Amino acid sequence: MAADYAAFVHVHGAQRQFQADYVLGSVGHPTRTWQPGETVKQTVQLALPNDIALGSYHIDVGVWDPVDHRHLLLRPWWHRAKTDLLFAVEASS
Repeated sequence: MAADYAAFVHVHGAQRQFQADYVLGSVGHPTRTWQPGETVKQTVQLALPNDIALGSYHIDVGVWDPVDHRHLLLRPWWHRAKTDLLFAVEASS
């Protein structure tokens, strides 16, 4: 890859919005050093605000370049959609 990418998580709800960004890869092994066919696993826990209310939230997850702020597309450039539903989460009491 030509860049060291980061991941973002944007959470949108009726009462609250917040986001988190994470550098992909580990220290000394960022995305620029990944090799074709290599499997890289990374787990990150999203810290929810203490005062978050129960309800429905929309979660956007994606990958972007922190240098030029461009997002990687999920589909080929000729497809109009810039996002896809990857998963849905619903919280209840």
